[in-house]
Amino acid sequence: MERYSLKVETREGSGKGVARQLRRKGLLPGVVYGKKRDPQPLIVNPENLKRKMGGNAIFELELDGDKETVMVKDLQRDPVSGALLHIDFLHITMDEKITVRYQLI
Repeated sequence: MERYSLKVETREGSGKGVARQLRRKGLLPGVVYGKKRDPQPLIVNPENLKRKMGGNAIFELELDGDKETVMVKDLQRDPVSGALLHIDFLHITMDEKITVRYQLI
């Protein structure tokens, strides 16, 4: 499976107010977490994400000069407009087996 590279930035602060400020600027709040990794808040450019999202859920995140393999765990959308509100990435290693349940919405 092809993995796309996605540049993200670390995000200072958390909560509703910070997320709303990011969305007003046209950015997408997110988080990356995993079994051997502490949760880290992120800022994602939604235009870059939309271009690479077509059926692919595995990415190489470029964060502070490091690359890590992640998959999209959860994607929250506005129920009326369909706009992206938040994204969760799950850190994965390519040497461990994982089980994924796919759900159509």
